[in-house]
Amino acid sequence: MIIDSHCHAGQGDGLTGPWDTSAPLGDYLRWADQYGIGKTVIFAPFHSDYAEANRQVARIAAARPGRFWCYAFVHPQRDAGRIGTMIREAVEKHGFRGIKLHRHDGRITREVCQAARRYRLPVLYDVTRRFCG
Repeated sequence: MIIDSHCHAGQGDGLTGPWDTSAPLGDYLRWADQYGIGKTVIFAPFHSDYAEANRQVARIAAARPGRFWCYAFVHPQRDAGRIGTMIREAVEKHGFRGIKLHRHDGRITREVCQAARRYRLPVLYDVTRRFCG
C-alpha cells in the first residue's frame, strides 16, 4: 500500500497562499486513486484556531471512512497550555493518529512531546522556515 504522509485538507484563514487558504481534496483524490495511493495522512492548513481546524479535518475524514489518517495540527506557542486538551479531543473523540506542527509557527515544546508520549503518537515536525514554490 502507498501512503501519502503529508496532505493539507480543509479551509485555512490566512488567505496569503495555498498553505493557509484552501485545501480541497477533489483533484488530489482523483490523482491519488490514479497512482494507487491507498491512505493519506491529512491535517489542516495553517489556521489561527487549530482546535477548530482539527474538527474540520475530522469532518472531512468522517465523510470517507477508512480513506484517511488524521494528524492534529497544533501551534506550539499560541496553543500552549491547551495542547494536551486538543490532542485528547483529537484522539479520543475523532480517532486522530498523530500530531503535526510546523517550525514556521514555533519550535516544538515539551508540552507537545508529552502529549505525543501520552497517546503514543508520531509527530510530524516540519522544520522548514520558508515555503517551497
